[in-house]
Amino acid sequence: MQPNILNEHTRNPLLQNKMQNPVAAWENLPPVFQPDVRITLKPESELIARSKIKNVPSDNPLIVSRKLGNKKSIAVLARDIWKWKLQTAAKDMDLFDRFIISSVKWLNTSEDQKQVKISTNKKIYSLGEQVEFIAQVYDEIFNPVSDAEVKINIRGNEQSSELILSSVGNGLYEGVFETNKPGDYSFSGNARFENISLGKDNGSFNIGEVDIEMINPGMNFEFLSSLAERTGGKYFHQDNYSELFPILKSINENASREKIETSEINLWSSEWLMAIVILLLGLEWFLRKRAGML
Repeated sequence: MQPNILNEHTRNPLLQNKMQNPVAAWENLPPVFQPDVRITLKPESELIARSKIKNVPSDNPLIVSRKLGNKKSIAVLARDIWKWKLQTAAKDMDLFDRFIISSVKWLNTSEDQKQVKISTNKKIYSLGEQVEFIAQVYDEIFNPVSDAEVKINIRGNEQSSELILSSVGNGLYEGVFETNKPGDYSFSGNARFENISLGKDNGSFNIGEVDIEMINPGMNFEFLSSLAERTGGKYFHQDNYSELFPILKSINENASREKIETSEINLWSSEWLMAIVILLLGLEWFLRKRAGML
């Protein structure tokens, strides 16, 4: 018997390996022995692979997983599976090891653990402040999934918005939501990978009509000291404010000074200027009169 992987389980984390085509790797494994009996699965069981006889698929299950409440189990319904370890194709020598390790991880995951976790960086925001979303996405054995589609629906204040988060690697996703309307908001998110839902999560946050600067009106000593140091300035506390006055005095003394002087001259205040103007006007009249221009 050889494994015949079902189409819907080609991305099952229990079957993954380093090769691009996990189905081909599994179907090239050496045959194992399966009794000639008909096996019926319980309703809560999940069929992962059927047996294949001489490259012809059969209806008998070969690899089965079961989840009932907090109990999980995996069964390989065949014997001599050690051949998969000893005679694995040279291109994928760790296929059997990966299957065992992934099975152990899946069996040890708790139902309380969520494959998809979506949250905001805080619960209460001020008007005009950005709402930052952070998501973590894992597969069934809690390996990070970095190429999923994470979509969030945001509802509140008689409006609805949709936000798609961007992957930052290692199963982490980020996104920013902005609005100018205060109120209570709720969100629900869903992560999908190759049209398969990995999980959902939801939450809420509040945007209040509070000035951002008034959230923490206390003096931030560390920020002010760091700002003064980076900009070449100095920080003064109320206990040493007197040291500020000599510095201000020195700055004022060394500052460039600009002096503007203005003066006014009234032409009619000088008798000589008035006599010259009258003489010139009279000379002009005489010349025009003689030339026949008047």
